Amino acid sequence: MHQMLQSKEDRFMELLEKNKYRILRLCRTYAQSIDNQQDLYQEIVIELWKSFDTIRDPTYTNTWFYRVALNVGMRFRRTQKSIKSRKTNSIDFIHSETTAQEDMEKQELRNQLYRCIAQLDEGDRAIVLLHLEGIGNQQIAKIIGISENYVAVKLKRIREKLRVCINW
Repeated sequence: MHQMLQSKEDRFMELLEKNKYRILRLCRTYAQSIDNQQDLYQEIVIELWKSFDTIRDPTYTNTWFYRVALNVGMRFRRTQKSIKSRKTNSIDFIHSETTAQEDMEKQELRNQLYRCIAQLDEGDRAIVLLHLEGIGNQQIAKIIGISENYVAVKLKRIREKLRVCINW
């Protein structure tokens, strides 16, 4: 029995390590401060662990992973909004170790994009996050629960919203 539990832990840790940066990007979108991002990361890991036994078909591991992570992110965002309405300071995301002007401009543009994504409604935010992760429209449709054609339409509309927000 202990070996079976260890095997489960090993599989979970492997999945977590493989998807660590995806979770961190998701956290950055749903939480503005570093502390909140860390809290959200912990909540996602806990929920992933709790539901790890529900994976029946290994081919749907990514779908399960994204569904759990996005649901926790959306719940976290709703909770944060209900606690207080907070203002975002664009300086929060600029790291002092970035010295080259081009790097700073790219970082600021990336930060601006994340701020704009954070302003999208939950459904659009989930779709764009999955798209930015390189997930195809068919897989996004399965994760979100909408048609593949509707994903394409939504992505086109989301891109336009982001262009307007960023002033491209």
